[in-house]
Amino acid sequence: MNRVLIICGGLFLLLGLITSLFEVRVFQSHGLGWPCIFFGTALIALWFLFNRPKTADRQASQRTTTVQPVKAILRDDEIKSAPAALIPPGQGPRAVSFVAPVPQNHAETMRPDALSKTLTPEILNIRFVAYRCEISDETLRVIYQNATQKELKWYEISAAVIRQMPYQAPWEGKLLLDIVPTAMAKEKVQPIRLLSSTFVNYSYLPQGQSASTKENIRRLATYILSKNHSVFLDPGTDYFVHAGQPPVRFFSMSQFAEYDSRYS
Repeated sequence: MNRVLIICGGLFLLLGLITSLFEVRVFQSHGLGWPCIFFGTALIALWFLFNRPKTADRQASQRTTTVQPVKAILRDDEIKSAPAALIPPGQGPRAVSFVAPVPQNHAETMRPDALSKTLTPEILNIRFVAYRCEISDETLRVIYQNATQKELKWYEISAAVIRQMPYQAPWEGKLLLDIVPTAMAKEKVQPIRLLSSTFVNYSYLPQGQSASTKENIRRLATYILSKNHSVFLDPGTDYFVHAGQPPVRFFSMSQFAEYDSRYS
């Protein structure tokens, strides 16, 4: 029935357009023209109406598929060959945890509904990504998707790096801010990694919160520099923060993986 509607509607619409545009007198004498256009349009509208629920179901199915864990997307053989930065925790020989264990008295229990919102592709696919960051006058408090947390004092920061992720899904050009702590002797360096999708209380900043995510990250970097003048910025990050230039962009995830390999 649905196929008949779309075929008939298309034929009536085409016949009406030919009759009206080219003034075919034979067709006009039989009353063809605008009535055919109207009737054909009505049949096509009915077809869309009947097929609307199926389209909605298909979209719902796609949304459900996008939030499946990464380990369901990567086969075992793909996990073995994937860069370490893209392997979820617990997969493969070089897998690392999101954050070093913290003392029990610093662990914060998050509500199940809040925790479920953290299971996004960018958090599952990239190391060190923070779910939530809270800015204060003395520290930056970070909460991760596994409910662990850490606090970093501003004077403990050694460098900051701002980059733009590739445009393909699920990263879609999100900005990345790596806040690198000062390395201690025999200690592994693990940055606090913020994406433009990370929840941050930007309203705490002196300039407040901007409607632009890019501007919010620039303001946070400026705030870090005001708290610690010795923080190192690479040229690309410096141009972005101080000159308003576009951030340096990773053109592929392999390029990002090469950058990410500098961290232990």
